[in-house]
Amino acid sequence: MANIKNTVALALLACCTPVSAMEETSSEFFNKPPLVEQETQRWPSPKAVSPNIDCMAITSSSDPVFRECFPTVQLVSPQAGSFGVATLEHSKPVASVAFSPCGKKLATASYDDVVHLWDLKSGRHIAKRQVPHVFMDNTLAFSPNSSYLAFTRTAVGASVWKIEPPNEPIKHYTDKRTNTWGLFTSESTLIYARLSEDSSIGFIDIATKKQSIKMLRQSCFVQYLAQASRELHIVAAVTVGGKVWCGDTREDPPMSPFPHLRGVTCAALSPCAHYLLVAADGHLPSLQFLKLDFTTRTTTPMLQWLLNVSSLPTHLHWAADNSSILCAYSDTDYIKLYALTKKFQDELALLGLEEERHEATKSVNS
Repeated sequence: MANIKNTVALALLACCTPVSAMEETSSEFFNKPPLVEQETQRWPSPKAVSPNIDCMAITSSSDPVFRECFPTVQLVSPQAGSFGVATLEHSKPVASVAFSPCGKKLATASYDDVVHLWDLKSGRHIAKRQVPHVFMDNTLAFSPNSSYLAFTRTAVGASVWKIEPPNEPIKHYTDKRTNTWGLFTSESTLIYARLSEDSSIGFIDIATKKQSIKMLRQSCFVQYLAQASRELHIVAAVTVGGKVWCGDTREDPPMSPFPHLRGVTCAALSPCAHYLLVAADGHLPSLQFLKLDFTTRTTTPMLQWLLNVSSLPTHLHWAADNSSILCAYSDTDYIKLYALTKKFQDELALLGLEEERHEATKSVNS
């Protein structure tokens, strides 16, 4: 396969407007793209990526004949392609992996129906629990302060394990339409995609043990979820057919559609949810940046980055510290790392400060 490189071609999307007062004109933003190519590594698509993209969890061979046959988790650095502190052994192949937001723990689920908890720094095994049917990607999710671990099980439901202390019993919540994707939008709220033609999202309140459902009002299954690493309640959903929804999960309906986006395979939100990045297959495979405004429920397409590849990324990861973006290509076993430019990082930092001041003002007024 040809090297995964961005072509020089960059095309402004329709309706471009300045990102903020910091930015002089849209054309200047266009002429100075926010991504700088860093590394291309030949690794199988990672099962999980740490919050700041300084570590990946690899669970399969790069040879498709032996894919998913190895009961190990290898920790790899995207920057150098080097192995991490440990290779974590399991009795069966590993199906799902999750890094804790605190960066200290790693959770793995293997095909022997066992969920393991590990110390990420030392590779020491902390605890394990028997949980049937945890054998799909994206089934594990940590709560924001890393005190809970949730498992979403297809056609079974969701379970929550309080891992501080790790000997707490697991609580189970039944939903026969549960899909594999699960995310915490607060310390006590877990959401998950449902196998339902109304594109519904399931909600679990851990504190009250209450379950509820919100509809996206579209006859299509949700196949991909992404959230902002700081504004956790802001979530983007990609449905079968490549349509994108995004919004505040505290509202009803929780998300609004982006009708101009088609053929999207995956998405990533910036930490404070000011930008949405999607991989879309229009006339050519591309990454597209969109500016979000949840007050007016509108999006502003900013730029399109054409990719010199035959396929689209299957996963996108936006670093919690706004330093980089990682693209993973599962069909070709490549990962691509991009650094965000200093100008764009400053722009994101300014937007974050403005939002903090706005929230502080709202708090004082209330």
